Amino acid sequence: MEALCKSIRFQSPVEECKDEVVHLNRNEYFFAHHPAVQEALAPSENLASRYATPFEHQVLQKNLAEVISVEKEHIFLGHGAEDLLIKVLAFLRINSNSAIFADFSWSNYSKVSEGLGYSIQTFPIEETFSTFSTPLDALNHLLQNTKEKHCVVCLASPNNPTGHTLDFQELENIVSAFPQHTFLLDAVYDRLQSRLLSMATTYANCIFFGSFSKFFGMPGLRVGYAIGKSIPPGFHLNLGLQPWSIEAALASLTHQDWYQKNRMSMLQSAQALRASAPSCLQVFQTEAPFLLCKVKKSIDLQDKNILESLENYSKVRPKYIQRPNGFYLRWGLGPEFLMARISAYHQQLEECPL
Repeated sequence: MEALCKSIRFQSPVEECKDEVVHLNRNEYFFAHHPAVQEALAPSENLASRYATPFEHQVLQKNLAEVISVEKEHIFLGHGAEDLLIKVLAFLRINSNSAIFADFSWSNYSKVSEGLGYSIQTFPIEETFSTFSTPLDALNHLLQNTKEKHCVVCLASPNNPTGHTLDFQELENIVSAFPQHTFLLDAVYDRLQSRLLSMATTYANCIFFGSFSKFFGMPGLRVGYAIGKSIPPGFHLNLGLQPWSIEAALASLTHQDWYQKNRMSMLQSAQALRASAPSCLQVFQTEAPFLLCKVKKSIDLQDKNILESLENYSKVRPKYIQRPNGFYLRWGLGPEFLMARISAYHQQLEECPL
């Protein structure tokens, strides 16, 4: 059954997997894809046996450029946004020793940066009862007082795992005030026409990262893109992406309204889950297709039976995050049947005598 669930995930929701715990801890996609995308995701032996041509790459760059209003020469394709982020961090490491990011953000920023030999600096984000925020004055203070000539700053909007966005004007003020530092803008969870795109096309010290994994729900295809004036030409792919990945990406661009509708459905579901949350949870506002909840009860994480019983009851599994100031659940979102399972998990958690 598990193999069946995995095999149908690109074609239809997993509602049929009634007896399986659905993992909502990796922000995968559980809606049906547009029929044109499904057709592209059925590769023939011919496609599997050849490289994509330079022309096919150029077509994807051209179509993407038209949709997001960016010159195609500034678009660099990669095997997912993570691939491009690693390459950019490795390239910038030549002249930089320090990487900076928020203290509650994607854990791979730290893993990749440390693995490349960067020294890590963090600045805090603020948590309130209903949301998180990034006080960029803390970042401003850090940059004003650093002894490093060149720092690499990783900023995400929406931020993972909190779901909050950056204030655009505050960010632009920071970017323009520190032209000696490079700002990596991770917008993989943003809408397709992200406002941050203009930052990367205006400022030479900004690099934008986008992906077909999140908005278009195709993480298995590993199609990402970076945009920035300072990216070296050597970052353009030669052997490149899989031919069917390009076909699926092109089909999804043609039918972006289909995916925008699903994104709006997830954001509306997040609001509903916040409104119906039991007293044991503090559920934060989100502008991303995932939801973060803080557990007000004391949970012994060494007792795996508690979490397993919740998962087996609701048939869903969140990402568990332990922080110094609390224990959090982060849910990837999806169709209504999955939202009902998340709600069941929350209600059962409320009733647990912890």
